[in-house]
Amino acid sequence: MPEQLTLRFSLEEMSYLRRALELEYLPGLTLRHWQDLDNTQQRLLLAAADRSLRARGLVRLMDEDRRAIDPVTAGLLRAYAQPQPVLFLDTFRDNWGKGQWLYVFNEQVTFEQSEPEPGVLQFAILANRVELQTRLRQIIQITPINGFPSLERGHITPLLLEQGTKIARSEPEQAQQMFAAELPEATAQVLARAFHSVQAIYYLARWSAQTTLVEAALTILQDAEHLFVLALKTADAPYLEVIPATSEQVWSHLARILPRKQEAMQGFTEASSGFYRTFPEVWGKSGQK
Repeated sequence: MPEQLTLRFSLEEMSYLRRALELEYLPGLTLRHWQDLDNTQQRLLLAAADRSLRARGLVRLMDEDRRAIDPVTAGLLRAYAQPQPVLFLDTFRDNWGKGQWLYVFNEQVTFEQSEPEPGVLQFAILANRVELQTRLRQIIQITPINGFPSLERGHITPLLLEQGTKIARSEPEQAQQMFAAELPEATAQVLARAFHSVQAIYYLARWSAQTTLVEAALTILQDAEHLFVLALKTADAPYLEVIPATSEQVWSHLARILPRKQEAMQGFTEASSGFYRTFPEVWGKSGQK
């Protein structure tokens, strides 16, 4: 198998494949826009998706009413539809902008789902934990910081943090006063300054596939001189832990939010062959060929 397998689909192609494979749930893909289309519009888009997938060799025409999906594509999407933990990564960097990634963990593989272009979904396959950590280091770019041994750790309630963060961008002194209600004075001052002159924020949240309740969350905050980790260690924790950190400590905290075990992908191409199947025309008899 290639070192890293990457698949790209348009939203219309994903709607087609989702129907064809009878996948009720795909993490991170609500395809809400589809609900706003009438039946005629849906059939036209599905017919266009059928042609584009056949042109790319991902769907094969068997006869007028039957298609066959590429076995690797079918196998990967079926595995994606049966996740275990899910990890969401939301990023902001002042020199780069915003980005979002979703990591879906399966017994055999980890999927990285993103939208590199509007209306285009990308699925990158990460075979093991080393590949996942390497990928996260590419996205989460931490400037080395020596740390702040004189700053104390503290705890802050999510509501106060949210309110203070909004104010800090324009009024850091007022945000400092708010933070100081729950944090040590010096820590509150530096945290408010960091939010005021932020260079990068990375937010990670992990939840199980059975619930939308966040099990653990981590925010990494950096400005030119400061680096903080804000950790929600359990879903029912009443506060976040505020940790002045070095760059190496950040990676240590990040490793703890990842699922504990991820086996290497083994023979996935061969295993997926069982998902090779034909299916009736998914857009109805009145659809265009």
